[in-house]
Amino acid sequence: MYRVRLSGVDAPEIGQRFGVESRNRLRTLIFDRTVEVRPVGVDQYGRLLACPIVDDGNVCETMVAEGWAWQYRQYSSDARLAALEQQARGARRGLWTDPDARPPWERRAEERGRSGRGPAGSPDPGTATGGTRAGTTVPAGPYHGNVKSLVYHAVGCPDYTCASCTAVFATREAAEAAGYRPHRECVR
Repeated sequence: MYRVRLSGVDAPEIGQRFGVESRNRLRTLIFDRTVEVRPVGVDQYGRLLACPIVDDGNVCETMVAEGWAWQYRQYSSDARLAALEQQARGARRGLWTDPDARPPWERRAEERGRSGRGPAGSPDPGTATGGTRAGTTVPAGPYHGNVKSLVYHAVGCPDYTCASCTAVFATREAAEAAGYRPHRECVR
């Protein structure tokens, strides 16, 4: 028996919202089926990296297209997976029914004990403000946008420096004009 890690995709963890549904969908795709596995490598845990094929269908693509997994852009530049994710996101399929769907790599980073602070020297969220919104102080920019979830974060937010937060916006308006939405915890 071999352990296989789906290559180029990442699904919600079991403790995350949609984790059980994602796992169950994967099970229906592969259990009691003839599965063709063409390894593309081995991960740090010794698991084969592959996108299994079942009935001429690519399991990785199916999981992303149905909204049960993200393209794992840190390890994949597959344009097809990116397009399938955008289609699933636009159609609000699977995990995309949640407007604040959170990628599992962010959760794993927290579990590893990430400090939760922005880069050294980042101001405290209460010290630099960009105005008020419904009586709530809004931290000033720059804002960091998560290129995978299309959520933007303010200075001081625990997610401000996430691995996928590579888009930078000077203002909230710029972030929203680019199609990003505010993080529900740090931008109010």
